Amino acid sequence: MSIPLLTALFVLALVISIFLNYRYKVNIGLVAMSFAYLIGSFCLNMSIYGIIDLWPVRSIFGVITIPMFFSFPRMNGTMEKISKEVLYIFRRQVWALPMVFWLVSWVIGAVGTGITTTTILTGTICFPIGLSVGLPAICVVVPVVFGATAGSLAVWSGYGVIAKGILSSYFELPDAVTMSLFYAMTVLSLILTVLFCLIYKGFHTRGGNVVIEKPAPFNPVQKKTFIVMLVFFFFTLGPQFLKIFSHGSLVTYLSSHLDIQLLSAIFIVVCMLMNLADMKAAILTGVPWSVYTMVGGMSMLLSLMAKSGVTDAVATWIASSLPLFLIPAMLCVLGGILSCFSGAISMAFPLLCSMAIPVAVKIGLPTEVMAVSICMGCTAAATSPFGAIGSLAITLCPDESEHQKLTVAQLKVSVVSIAIAAVLTAFGFWALFA
Repeated sequence: MSIPLLTALFVLALVISIFLNYRYKVNIGLVAMSFAYLIGSFCLNMSIYGIIDLWPVRSIFGVITIPMFFSFPRMNGTMEKISKEVLYIFRRQVWALPMVFWLVSWVIGAVGTGITTTTILTGTICFPIGLSVGLPAICVVVPVVFGATAGSLAVWSGYGVIAKGILSSYFELPDAVTMSLFYAMTVLSLILTVLFCLIYKGFHTRGGNVVIEKPAPFNPVQKKTFIVMLVFFFFTLGPQFLKIFSHGSLVTYLSSHLDIQLLSAIFIVVCMLMNLADMKAAILTGVPWSVYTMVGGMSMLLSLMAKSGVTDAVATWIASSLPLFLIPAMLCVLGGILSCFSGAISMAFPLLCSMAIPVAVKIGLPTEVMAVSICMGCTAAATSPFGAIGSLAITLCPDESEHQKLTVAQLKVSVVSIAIAAVLTAFGFWALFA
C-alpha cells in the first residue's frame, strides 16, 4: 500500500480515536489498539504476534510499579496530611493564597500522587478557602491545575512516568530529559499563575478570616509512611544530585543501577510488610489501568506508523515545508490544540514526538529542546474545560453559579497559555532547560 494512502488511514484512525474518546468517553488506547490490529494485519500483512510485539513493555512498566507504591501514602491519608500542613504554614498570607495553592498542588503532585488525584485533593481543600475570602474561582483553578501539572511531571510521578516511557524510545537518558520537562513546566506554570492571577485580581482579596484549623498530628501509620517516602526519595534522587558534584565511578554506578521503576517494586513489598494500607486495594486501585491501556494502545498505533514509513514521510514533509525556526513553535501550538480535547501526555505528546524527533534529527535541531517545546504546548492547555483535568476542576467548585463563568475563563486561559508557550518556544527559551 502506498505511503499517501497509509498516511490517510493513520490520520483517520487518530481522528476517530480522539472523537470517540471525547464524545463517548471510550478509552482512546483501546480504539488505537483496534486500528493498529486492522491496519497492521489487513493493510501491512503483519503477523498477529508482530502486532502484539508493538506493545511498549519498557514504557508501560513504570506505569504499574510507581503509582502502586504511591497508592499506599494516598490511601492511608499521608498525602492529604502533607497538603493540609503546607496550607496551615501559610495561613496568614491571605494575599498570597494563589501562590500557596500552587505550592500545595506542586508539592502533592511532585511527591507522586498523580495529576488527577492531586487536582481532586487540592481543589477540594482550596476552593472553600479561596471563595471565602473573595478570590475569583479562576484564581483557584489556575494555580491548582498548573501546580498539579508541573509537579506531576517529576520522573517518579504520574505524568513523568508516562513521559519517561515515551522518551525512552528516543533518548539514552530519558530520566534526565523528563526532569527537563519537569523544570521547564515548573517555571512556565509559575509564570502563567502569576500572570492570570494579576489579570483576574487574584492578589487583591477582600481579606476576611481564613479558617484553617491546625491539622491533627500524623498517626503512627502516617509517620511510618512518611519515613518510607523519605527513604525512597533518598535512593531515587540521591545519586542524581551527587552526579552534579561528582562523576566518580561509585556515583556513576549507583545512578545507573538505582532505577526508580524497580526500586518502587521493592518499596511496595516494604509497605506491604509494614501493613501501611490494604494490600489488595493498593494493587487494584494503585495502578491507573485506564492510563495503562491508553498509553499502550497509542504506542502500538504510533509504532506501527513508524514501521510503515509514514512517520519518516511526515517528518520529511515538515522539514522541507516550514522555516527552521517555526517548527518547534508550530508543534508547540499543535500540541496545545490537541491537548484541549484529548490527553496531553498520553495522546498529544507521544503523537507529536513520533514525528518531531525524526524531524529534529534530519534538520539538526536539538532533540531534547524539541521534546520540551512539545510538552510545554501540551501542558499549557491543562485548564481547557474540554479536557479531563480542566473539566474536573470545574466540578470541584462548590458554587454552581460559577461553573459557566469558569468554562469561559478556562478556555481563555488555555488559548493565552498556549500562545505564551509558543512565543517562548520561538525565542528558544526552553533551551535553558535542555
